[in-house]
Amino acid sequence: MIDSVRGRLTAWYAVILALTLTVVAAGAYGLMARALNARVDDSLRATLEAAGALLAAERTEGENIRQAAASVVEELPPRDQPLVVFDGSGRVLAERPLAGGARLDTSGLLSRPDGVSLQTASSRHGPVRIAVRRLALPPDGSYVLVTGESLHAVDEELELLGQAMLITLPLALGLAVVGGWLLVSRSLRPISAMCERARQIGEGSLQERLPVANPRDELGTLALTFNELLTRLAAAFDRQRQFMAEASHELRTPVSIVQTAASMTLERRHREGEEYREALGIIADQARRLGRLVDDMFLLARADVGQYPLRPRAVDLDELMREAARAAAVLGRQRGVKVTADVPPEAPYEGDEDLLRRMVLNLLENAVAHTPEGGGVRLELSRQGGAYVVTVADSGTGIPAAEQPRVFDRFHRGEGASARTVKHPGTGAGLGLAIARWVAEAHQGRLELVRSDETGTTFTATLP
Repeated sequence: MIDSVRGRLTAWYAVILALTLTVVAAGAYGLMARALNARVDDSLRATLEAAGALLAAERTEGENIRQAAASVVEELPPRDQPLVVFDGSGRVLAERPLAGGARLDTSGLLSRPDGVSLQTASSRHGPVRIAVRRLALPPDGSYVLVTGESLHAVDEELELLGQAMLITLPLALGLAVVGGWLLVSRSLRPISAMCERARQIGEGSLQERLPVANPRDELGTLALTFNELLTRLAAAFDRQRQFMAEASHELRTPVSIVQTAASMTLERRHREGEEYREALGIIADQARRLGRLVDDMFLLARADVGQYPLRPRAVDLDELMREAARAAAVLGRQRGVKVTADVPPEAPYEGDEDLLRRMVLNLLENAVAHTPEGGGVRLELSRQGGAYVVTVADSGTGIPAAEQPRVFDRFHRGEGASARTVKHPGTGAGLGLAIARWVAEAHQGRLELVRSDETGTTFTATLP
C-alpha cells in the first residue's frame, strides 16, 4: 500500500491515464481497420462497375460473349487485380488469377442475388476480400463478375500501427507519470512548507504563522484557516496567562494581609483578648475572601473546559428573585442603598437553581457596591415573547464609555478616580460579571450591558 499522498495521487493518475490511452488506442485501431477495409471494398465495387460497363460496351461493338469477357479481363486495370467472368450457368468465360497464379475460390459465390455482395475468404497467401456482382445483359441473359484483393497490405498497415502503439503508448504513459509525479510534488510543496513551519510552532512561538503561497486555492484556504486557529489559540493562551497573573496578584493580597496580621499579633508575647479577636477577625475575613475567590476561579476554569455540569430542574424563578432581592437589601441597608423588586406572581422555569441565584446575586451586589448612599437598585423580572428578562438597574455614577466594552472581562478594573471598578464585592477580583455572563450563556441566554451613564447602569439577562 502506498503511504504518501504524492504516491497515491500519482498511482491513480497513472491508472486512469493508462485506461484512457488503452481505450483511445483500441478505438483508433478499430477506426483505422474499418477505414482500410472500407477502402478495399470501395475499390472492389469500382472494379466491378467498370467491368460491367466494359463488358456491355464490348458486346455492343459486336464481339461475342467470350471475346467480350476476354477483352474485359485483359484490358481492365489494375492488371494485378484478379477478375473472373462467369456465364449464367456458372461456366468460366474469362479469368485473371491472383498474383503468383493463385485462383480465387469462387465456390458458393455464383448463387448470390443481384447486386454487389462482399465476403472475406482465405487463401494460401492469406485472407482475400472477394466481391461478386450479378449482371443482366440482354439478350444474352445474366453474367457473374467476381473480383478480389488480398488483405495482406491492410494487415501490414494495421500491424505497423499496432507496433507503433505498443512503443508510443508505454512511453507516453511513462512520461505522463513522471510529469504527474513532478506536478503533484510541486502542488504539495506548500503542504511540506506548512508542515515544517508547524513543527517549529510551540507554546512560546504562537505568533508564528504558516506560509500562504496562494490564498485563492484550497491549500491557501487551509493555511489561512490554520492561521486563524493559531490566532485564536494565541489569544486563549494570552488570556490564560493574564488570568493566572491577575489571579496570583489577587491571591497575594489576602495572603499578605493574613501573614501580616498573624505576624504583628505574635510579635508581642502578651496581648489583650480584644486584640486577638481583632486579628482573628481580619484573618477570618481574608480567609472568606480567599475561599470565594478560589471558588470563583475554579468555577470559571471548569466552565472554560466545559466540565461544569448543569443541574437543571423546575425552578420558581419569581421566588428565587425575591430571595436574591432580600439578600441584597441587607447589604444595601449597610451602605444606605434601597433595593426594590418587581417580580410577577408566578414564573416557572427549568434551570440550575444555584447558578441562577448566583447570577442574580452577582448583578445585585455589583449594583449595590457602585451605588452611592441614598441611591437605589431595582430588580425586575418580565416575560418577553418566549423568554424571561431579568433587569438590574442602579442609580450609580455609571461606567465610562471607554470601559464599557470590557465590563465582562475577568479581573478588569476601570481606570481613573471616577471609573467604576467592575469587581465582585467581597473578593475585589472582578469575577462577578464574568460569572454572571457565563451562567446566562450556559442557559442558552445572554447578559448585556444595556445602558450606563451618569444617571446609572442597567444590565439585562435574557433566559429563553
